[in-house]
Amino acid sequence: MMNLRRAFNRHTTSSKPTIEIYVEGHYDDRNMWVDDSWKPPVKLMCTPIPFGDREDGVSGQQLKATPVGERLPAYIQIHSRQPMPMKSYINCYGIRYKVIQVGEYDYAGFHKVIATKELEK
Repeated sequence: MMNLRRAFNRHTTSSKPTIEIYVEGHYDDRNMWVDDSWKPPVKLMCTPIPFGDREDGVSGQQLKATPVGERLPAYIQIHSRQPMPMKSYINCYGIRYKVIQVGEYDYAGFHKVIATKELEK
């Protein structure tokens, strides 16, 4: 089995991104419901790779006529040794992304997610 631990070094990894980890709603010790929330942002050592449009294979946000709307969000692929759960927010170079897909690469020593840019309302 190939281990990609050495692929994450100072030339490919950025320490600028932050992650806000999603915490599901739960009952506390007094049996009171605590709503969904996010933990405070912490630094994330990761390798961000532009993922682009899944259909066309192009990078960046686009304006395209679709049945639902006109804007398609930009996607990014992020590799890290730190786990990044679903619905977490990653702030990478001033752009806020939400994790929408988690890859199963734990056995190789790293984690991979696909995140989408939050569109302005």
